[in-house]
Amino acid sequence: MFGGKGKTFADVRKAVVAKGFADLFDRDFALDVKLNSVFATTYSNELTVTEAELAKVKQNVVDYNKRAAATNALQEARGREIVKEARKGKIDFATLAEKYSQDEEKEKGGAMGECIAADFDSESPVYWETLTRMKEGGISDLMMTSEGYEIVRVNRKIKPDDSLSGESALDLSRIFLRRAYSFPEQSAEEFRDDVIQEKREKFFKEFLVKLVKSSKISYPSGQKALR
Repeated sequence: MFGGKGKTFADVRKAVVAKGFADLFDRDFALDVKLNSVFATTYSNELTVTEAELAKVKQNVVDYNKRAAATNALQEARGREIVKEARKGKIDFATLAEKYSQDEEKEKGGAMGECIAADFDSESPVYWETLTRMKEGGISDLMMTSEGYEIVRVNRKIKPDDSLSGESALDLSRIFLRRAYSFPEQSAEEFRDDVIQEKREKFFKEFLVKLVKSSKISYPSGQKALR
C-alpha cells in the first residue's frame, strides 16, 4: 500500500514510519533479512539420511501398519456381530447405534435422514446400488467405506415427488465403526523424501526459536502494537 513505481526502500520505510509503524516495520524487515540470509543457506541445503535412520522409519511404518491391521480386524469382527444382533430385532437399530456407533450421528440413534446418490460420491457406486436394492426396514451387511465400516438400515424409500431434492431418495440410519489408517507401500526414495521433509520441518522450528531468542528486536505489546 506504500509502494509503487519508482519507490525505493527508503521511501517505503519513510511512509510506514509516518503512519506510526516504525517498530513493526523494523522488526519484520530485520527478521526477513535474517531468514533469507541465514536460513536460506542452511535450510535449502539438501539434508542427508543415513541407512540406519531409513531402516528405523521403515520399521516404524511396518509396526504401525501391523497395529492398524489388528485394530481393523477387531472392528470387522465387532461389526459382523452387530449386524447379527440388529437383524434379530430384539434391540432396535437406534439403540444399537447409540451403543456402538463412532460418529456424531450416534446421538440421533444413527439417523442420517434423507439421502440421495450424490451424498455418497466419495464411495463406490456399489454402495448406493446396494442400498437401493434393499427393502424398507432392511439392514445391510457390514460395508467398508473410505472412512470405516458401516451397517446401514433403510428406514424408508422416497419417490422423487415426495423427496426434498426431487430425486429418488432413501431415509437412512447407520452404525459407523472407525477404521484405523494404514500407510501405503512406499519406495526407498519416497521414504527418504519423507525423512528429509521431517528433518526440514524440525530444523525450521528450531531455527525460528533460536532466531527469536538471539534477536535484539523488541516486540511491541499492548496499545503500542495496536497503533
